Amino acid sequence: MNTVTKDIMDFIAANTSWVSGTNFFVGREPTAPNVCLTIFDTPGVGPLLFMNKDGRYDYANFQLRLRHTHYEQGMSAMDDLIDLLHGDGNFEINGTQYTKIEALDSPALLDWDENNRARIIANFEIQRRPELVPET
Repeated sequence: MNTVTKDIMDFIAANTSWVSGTNFFVGREPTAPNVCLTIFDTPGVGPLLFMNKDGRYDYANFQLRLRHTHYEQGMSAMDDLIDLLHGDGNFEINGTQYTKIEALDSPALLDWDENNRARIIANFEIQRRPELVPET
């Protein structure tokens, strides 16, 4: 099973102009390019406990952090990502069934980095059911 960030990165890259490894990164924001998107795994509620352990249903969170040289353009780009993700569900990514993606907040300014670039964040919750691997 992939991390949430890997799956969501693939989903965003397939539906936008963000390119993995070029201007879109997982877990660590590089110093360049000036305009980039980074996705981070963040603490969530944890998996639902099934008493008979017949499967797994995850509640997880992730954060998008968009760095941009222009504040308003960065806020607009984050709004576009929220529009893409919020309320989506009932689809498969990389063998995992995603039942819900929910934006937990509006775009917000995190800070200005040492090169005077705005860093804008938005947080999301997902619900997913990983592909069940047959026991051997």
